[in-house]
Amino acid sequence: MFPSLPPFAQNSQALRAALTDMGKPGGLLDAKDNLAAGPVALITDAALNVDNPNNTTHTRGNDVPRPVPRPRHHLRRRFAAGGAH
Repeated sequence: MFPSLPPFAQNSQALRAALTDMGKPGGLLDAKDNLAAGPVALITDAALNVDNPNNTTHTRGNDVPRPVPRPRHHLRRRFAAGGAH
């Protein structure tokens, strides 16, 4: 995805074990969602995300860091020419 960036860590059995442990059911990254409810219900039914409340002060993706800024020069030309916003 980012071919010019170095790996964040050297590949090793210990690293793979640590990442696997974090991602396992009940691990650090487990949202503990009721997967049997199905993907649509998990998104639309507020009763299913009481332990994972929606943040009403952020729009979608606002809290995702962007490590590589996207060039904006193409937007300046578009707006200067009266293009769509």
